[in-house]
Amino acid sequence: MMRDALRIAWFLLPLAFFLSTLALAGESGEAATQPSPAPQGNAAESLAQESGEEPPPGGDFTLQSSTGPVSLHNLRGKAVLLYFGYASCPDVCPLDLRTMADALEDMSEETRARVQGIFVSVDPQRDTPESLAEYADFLHPSILGLTADEKTLREMATRYGVQYYRVEPKGSDLPYAVNHSAATYLIDPEGTLRFIFPHNTPASVLLEASEYILAQFPKVVE
Repeated sequence: MMRDALRIAWFLLPLAFFLSTLALAGESGEAATQPSPAPQGNAAESLAQESGEEPPPGGDFTLQSSTGPVSLHNLRGKAVLLYFGYASCPDVCPLDLRTMADALEDMSEETRARVQGIFVSVDPQRDTPESLAEYADFLHPSILGLTADEKTLREMATRYGVQYYRVEPKGSDLPYAVNHSAATYLIDPEGTLRFIFPHNTPASVLLEASEYILAQFPKVVE
């Protein structure tokens, strides 16, 4: 069984950070190294390995959507699939966000009603709450596009172990790109960060882990 504590592939995050250069490789046309395939069998449990690294604390946040502020504490009762990136990302973000969307689509209606996808843009200069709403809704109606001012984003990124910085890729039509760590975070219905999945984790693993978490928090019948 998967452990109750945060154990999912924290040791893989350094790899996930370097895999984020796929975004730049997509701009330059250079070949990118693909990560190893996920383990067979109970993939979510296989990824739940002990690590000597101290996991990030996660925690509450308040970010801006097209309809106003969204706080993690207002999503109590739902599991949250959280991803950091930016809308102009040419490769890594679309792949991981498509995977999140596929996981949401494969859920039963009952499960999907208890899972909230969130895409946090670390590029607030270009990604407005309004443009993110369009981007996220195109991916899946259960995904929210959020951002904030730079100070708020940096504080949140630190608590979630996210690294990002601007670069100016040669031969690109974009004025800059944002190199960023690539991982999907699963937060339980009480707001606790439970699992971290590296880049290219299959949708089936996100689905299985979400169901596992929700099984520990039975839905309250009103």
